[in-house]
Amino acid sequence: MSNNVSPVPMTTAAEVWRRLIQERVLRPKSYDKDIVTLLESQLPGSKPLAVRMEAAGWTARDLLRAMSPVVDSFAGLMRDLLSLYNDIDATRATTENLILSYEFDEGEVFDQSLMQFRSAVATLDRVQAARGAFVLSTQRWEYPSAKLWSPCNANFRALRGEDEDEWRFTLPVPPEVDDPEVARGVSLVYAVLTASCDTLRNYGATMHAVSNNPALQDRKQNELAEHRKLFFDFTDFFPEVVILRLRADVEHLASRPSNDVNKWLREIEIWCSSFWGTEVSDAASALDSVLSLPMWGKRHELYSTWVVCIIAKAFKGQKLQFEVVNGRLSFPFKATKIASFEDPAGQVELWSEVRSAASGVLAHGRKQGVQPDYRFQRPGQAPHETDMAIEVKQYRSAAASRHGDTARDYARALPLARVAIVAHGPIGNTAMNRVDVSDRDRVSFRENVRSLVSAESKALIEELAGVFPPLAPHVLAIKAGQSRVHEVEVLLITLQQESVPDTILHRGIHIQALDPSTEAEIVLEIVCHPERGHTIDGARPFVTITFSYGDERRFEAVQPNLSTSWHVGTLSKGSFIISGKSVESVG
Repeated sequence: MSNNVSPVPMTTAAEVWRRLIQERVLRPKSYDKDIVTLLESQLPGSKPLAVRMEAAGWTARDLLRAMSPVVDSFAGLMRDLLSLYNDIDATRATTENLILSYEFDEGEVFDQSLMQFRSAVATLDRVQAARGAFVLSTQRWEYPSAKLWSPCNANFRALRGEDEDEWRFTLPVPPEVDDPEVARGVSLVYAVLTASCDTLRNYGATMHAVSNNPALQDRKQNELAEHRKLFFDFTDFFPEVVILRLRADVEHLASRPSNDVNKWLREIEIWCSSFWGTEVSDAASALDSVLSLPMWGKRHELYSTWVVCIIAKAFKGQKLQFEVVNGRLSFPFKATKIASFEDPAGQVELWSEVRSAASGVLAHGRKQGVQPDYRFQRPGQAPHETDMAIEVKQYRSAAASRHGDTARDYARALPLARVAIVAHGPIGNTAMNRVDVSDRDRVSFRENVRSLVSAESKALIEELAGVFPPLAPHVLAIKAGQSRVHEVEVLLITLQQESVPDTILHRGIHIQALDPSTEAEIVLEIVCHPERGHTIDGARPFVTITFSYGDERRFEAVQPNLSTSWHVGTLSKGSFIISGKSVESVG
C-alpha cells in the first residue's frame, strides 16, 4: 500500500449530531434539551450547537465523551433497576422469564423481558468500555500552560460564589475564542472538568453534602478511593485552578503564532486523554447503540420507576415482597399494588397511581383529586388515610412554584401523610413557601436524588425509616473467632445465673441464637485463660453476628483492653445491644 494514501477521516460530531436529529433519535428542542444544555456548557460561543462543534473540530469521540454525564447517569439507573429486578426474580418459584411492564403514558403499555433488560445493560457496559471510563489522571495537576503562570494572586474562591459549601459543581461558561484550535482545546478541558463535577455530584448536590456523605468518606471502601482523591482535589480548587490557567492561555495565545497554538493544543489533547480509560475505535457506532435502546427515549419517565430502588433499599430488612402476577412486574398508569413489607405496627403496602378526592382549588390541571406516584397504606385504610406519599419529578430546571403547589395539594388531601417531592434535578428554594404553614412539618423536598449512594438518597431513606421504622433486628447466628490465639472461651450467661455458663463456644463454631420470645437477658462474654497470661488485647478475639435483616456485623474490643474478659453485649428477646464503649463495630 502506498504511503501516500490518506487515512479515512473520523466522523465529525456535527455530522453525527445532524443525522441523529434528522432521524428523530434526538429531540433537542424538547425531550433531549438536557443534552443540549450539557454540550453547550462545554463549547465556546453562542452559535447553533452543530456549528460550535465544527468550529472546535469535534469528532464523534469528543461528542461521546462530552455526553458522558447523561450516558453514565442513564447507565447507573439501568444497573440499579437490573439489580432490583434480579433480586425480585430470584425469589420466584417459577423459572419463566420475568416480564417488566411499564405504562409511561396512559394507555401506552411497554413490555420488556428481564432478558432484554439485561441485554440493554450489557450494551451500556460495552459502550462505556469502548468510550473509556472517566478516571482520575495522575497528571491532573500538570495542566500544560502556554505561559508561565503563578497562582499567588489568583482568586479561586470567586468562581464558586459566596458560599463555598453550597457550591453545586456548576462551572463558569467557557471563555470566548476566535481561533478554532484554541476553541477545541477549551472544549476538551471543559469536558474533563464537567465529567469531574458529575462524578462528585453522584455523592451529593453540594460540596457540603459530599463532604458529609459517609459512603465517600469511608476509607474501607477501596473502590471509592479515586473518588475520594477527586473530592480532596476539589477542596484544593482543582477545577478553578485549571479554568484560570485556561483563561490565561486563551488571552496569551490570541497574539501568538500558529506554531505556538498547535503545540499547546497537542499538549492539551494529551493531557485531556489521560482522564479517559481507553481510546474509542468507532464512537459513532457506540453512540448509536446507546441512543437506539428502547429505554433511552423513556429515561426521564424511567426515573420514577428507579425511585423504587431507594424504597427497596430502605426496607430491605422488613420482609419486602414485590407483587409479581403471572410472571409480570407492573408499573401501570393506574392504581396498582407494587410491594408490601412490615414495620412494628403491621403490614404496609406500596401502591402506585392511587387517586383520591381533594377539596379546594387545585393547581396545575388537577380537577377533582390527587394522584401521587407512590403511596404507603395499611390494609383496610381509606386513600385519604395514607401514611406517606411520594411524588417524583423529572424537570430539568428548578420549578419551585409548581413543586410547592403539588406538595400543598397533596398535604391538604392527605392530612395524615408525610409528603415527599423527589426530583432528579433542582426544585427551588422557595417551594416550601407555597405549602400551608400548618402542613410544613410533614412535607419534604428531596432534590437532586440521582444515585443510590448520594447524600440526598440517604436522607430520603432515613425519612422513610422514620415513618416506617424497622423491625427489631433479631440475632440469627453468632460466630466467634480469634486472630492470634485459640485459648479463649465464648460464654452465654443468663443474668439470673451469672456464674454458670449456659453455652461454651470454641474456635468459631456457629450457634443458633436464642428464641426471640426468651424473656431472660443473656450476656455474651469472651474470656481468656488467665493461667496462660493472655489478655483481650493479646488474643484479639472478634465476634460476628448475623441479624434477621440479612446484615452481618463484626465486633472487636476497643483498645486498650488488658483484662482477661470482654463483655461484648446483651441479647434480649433475640435483639442485640452492644456493650457501650468496650465494643467497636467494624462492619
